[in-house]
Amino acid sequence: MKHLVLNSFGLFLGLKSQRIVIYQNKEIIKEIALKSLKTISINSNGITISSDLIFACSVRGIKIFYQNFNTFSATHTLYEHKGVNVLKQQFSSKDNAKGLILAKELIIGKIKNQRSTILYFSRNKNNEQKKHCINCYAKSN
Repeated sequence: MKHLVLNSFGLFLGLKSQRIVIYQNKEIIKEIALKSLKTISINSNGITISSDLIFACSVRGIKIFYQNFNTFSATHTLYEHKGVNVLKQQFSSKDNAKGLILAKELIIGKIKNQRSTILYFSRNKNNEQKKHCINCYAKSN
């Protein structure tokens, strides 16, 4: 379930051990893991939501929408989820030399792991050309 839509008057949304718990008349109707949600839409008056749940949703980047026939509002946070920060770091690495160094090391590692393929395709090369290639790779270490 990616989107939780609530339409019933008198519901209470709470947080219990990384799960949303939906109560009606002090009875648990449903429990949903936070990690499976992207949005929560509250489409009726009289639905209560706990502040702990609002905070947990904001930390995970889950948006909460409040709407009825007259109005619409949304709650989300400026806090960036872990995945967003990782992507930002990956995109910013193109601007510094670390990205180039990392790419070079990955390519060298890939070539070293493909030793048998390289040896197979180099069977028609003479020994002098093979030694030159080996020396080039040895210098890069």
